[in-house]
Amino acid sequence: MKPSCRPAVWLCACGFALSFCAAARAGAGTAAAEFLEVDPSARSVSLGGAVTADGDGAFSFFHNPAGLAQVNRQEIALSHVSWLEGIASEYAVYALPLGENAAAAVGGSYFSSGDMDELDIAGNALGSYSYTGMSGGLSLAYKAGGFAAGVTGKMVRISMASRSADGLAGDIGALYNAGMLTLGASFRNYGGGMKLYTETAAQPGTLNAGAALRPAKYLLLAAEAGRPRDSNENSYSAGGELSIPGETNEDYICLRGGWRFNQEANTGSGLNLGVGVKFARNFTLDYAYSPMGEFGSSQRISLRLDFGALRPGTHGEPEKPGKRLPVPGYKGGNRKLTVVEQAVEDYRAGKIGMDELREKMRQNYQ
Repeated sequence: MKPSCRPAVWLCACGFALSFCAAARAGAGTAAAEFLEVDPSARSVSLGGAVTADGDGAFSFFHNPAGLAQVNRQEIALSHVSWLEGIASEYAVYALPLGENAAAAVGGSYFSSGDMDELDIAGNALGSYSYTGMSGGLSLAYKAGGFAAGVTGKMVRISMASRSADGLAGDIGALYNAGMLTLGASFRNYGGGMKLYTETAAQPGTLNAGAALRPAKYLLLAAEAGRPRDSNENSYSAGGELSIPGETNEDYICLRGGWRFNQEANTGSGLNLGVGVKFARNFTLDYAYSPMGEFGSSQRISLRLDFGALRPGTHGEPEKPGKRLPVPGYKGGNRKLTVVEQAVEDYRAGKIGMDELREKMRQNYQ
């Protein structure tokens, strides 16, 4: 191992140790703003939620802010979650690379329970009310070598009937890329107490640690363990993703499956299924289906759009779907691009059309 890599390995190892030590000390309790734990990403859900170590584009804003350091173009991510009895969630995130090693993102969510009947102690109808939750925040991420770290700060509001409560929450995360294997850890949705009526409750908070393995170019295997702040039990999940490339490396279809272990009674087996399609070079559409036993099922649809120039220091076709990696031997942008490489870069950035790209390639190879 190179000496320059050792600090990153130690930092990552310490992060994992701290996360499990903190999990061991966490006790059961009551949480506020639990809508923060609803997974917005159809890709993540179809993998059983095991994306803390793999990253999920702009949706890393919700899962592990360190994953934002892997975003190499501007990206907008939108999601709609359909639950039971009119319960729904909406999400939006914008991620922006900053130079070669940093990235920022802004995002928010809106949760609505729909109208619910209000009854008195005798069961007589008094009308209806609803529960809503909103959050919005800012993330910053930085990478150095194979190590990446990120942090998020956000504002949270919950409302029910005529009452509301506000609070602040934060996330912190880390990733370490060791080639085919990536390790990740995150502390999500930790914040102070929120008082809606007579009692004050802390925000949910979850500790997660996972691993992602790519044994082949188009195959992903991931596993994860977590500990909710208000629980004395760990949660476990695992998933897999098989990508089928299209005519170009930028178009593909992904088939996904995942499993959430330790499911509560009558909430389904834990199986999740999904599919993703990337098309027109810039659009990624994901869908997830989750059976929930006696409660029916839930569905998620999410859309990602990436656009603009590549992050400085990256170039060429991605080595695996959804990731844009440097050309081998291209270290931090020190090598001057060839005529053809520059033409491809200009085409990808929308500066020239296909006809002009073909002409430049034809002239270069004459």
